[in-house]
Amino acid sequence: MKTMRFLPLLALPALLSLYEPGAEVRFAPEEGTEVSLEFTNHLELFLDDFAAEAMGQDMGAMIGDIEMSVGVDLEAAFTDTYNSASGNRPTAFVRSYDGATVSGEFSAAAQGESEGDSFEVESGMEGSRVRWTWDEDESDYVASYPEDEEGDEDRLEGLLPRLDLAFMLPTEEVAEGDSWTIDPLELAALLMPGGDLAYDTDGGDRGEMDEAMDTEELEEVMAALFEGEVTATYKGTNEEGLAEIEIKMDISGEEDFADMVAEGMQKAIEMSGQEVDPADLPSIETFAVSIALEGEGVLLWNMRAGHVASFSMSSDIEFGLEVEVLISQEGMEIPATGEILLGGAMEIAVEAN
Repeated sequence: MKTMRFLPLLALPALLSLYEPGAEVRFAPEEGTEVSLEFTNHLELFLDDFAAEAMGQDMGAMIGDIEMSVGVDLEAAFTDTYNSASGNRPTAFVRSYDGATVSGEFSAAAQGESEGDSFEVESGMEGSRVRWTWDEDESDYVASYPEDEEGDEDRLEGLLPRLDLAFMLPTEEVAEGDSWTIDPLELAALLMPGGDLAYDTDGGDRGEMDEAMDTEELEEVMAALFEGEVTATYKGTNEEGLAEIEIKMDISGEEDFADMVAEGMQKAIEMSGQEVDPADLPSIETFAVSIALEGEGVLLWNMRAGHVASFSMSSDIEFGLEVEVLISQEGMEIPATGEILLGGAMEIAVEAN
């Protein structure tokens, strides 16, 4: 009879082997944790299709075959020092802007002639530090310079707070194979990490231009362009003990910028001080931009330290532009249309130290 009492205990190891506890992958760095983040983005596009028509003439046929390529590279480095965190986000931290560069090349060839150009701009924020604090009432971050540092207050307006990649994490415990969705807009922010880093080496007056831009309108446009689905799947831990999360995205969207382009053109003329009769300006009927992204990546998360270890993503990309304008000439409105389609690839890489 005594043996019968111990039978449940003898079966306990077998029962425990059937239980697989969920993993809690969360953003939880200790106070004072310093994380250096290096972003490397690469975009390469080639002309897939081109069409243009003006005054009833097929301009595309007149020009003939066109070859065009665009390449853009971004490198940016930041150091975040976390003071507190809650709910998969930092609530107080200081960011050091360690440097950022955007460079690019453009080339085109048609009718036996070719031309090209290149550029490189550096961030005006290099060497600056910004303190970020979560405002619970406003559900947003407040940016300010540390007390011992001076800086251009206007530049704070264009900065984005989140670089920690915690938006990719699950909101609850997960088992291997579990999936969840990610807001495509959060992923889109990685195209320009940190936001507007004042890519003007002279750090000139940006006030007038900022007034000409409507941030809320820009966010609405981005929301329209970056529609679709981004899915994350927990793949377990690797040999180094890092949580591995697979990211797959299928994003597409289209938005007509006609009103925004017309307004921007008018404001640019006003800022230049030139006197132009509005009747002489072309009427922007359509300025439709489309984008499509399809790719996958891997997020590696340091479970012990509670912050990102690395992230890499590759994606096919298509970019389209459709334009229709009415040109005033001798009391007549002459339509002109154009379509361009670019295809290529995009790569994003993040390393944390």
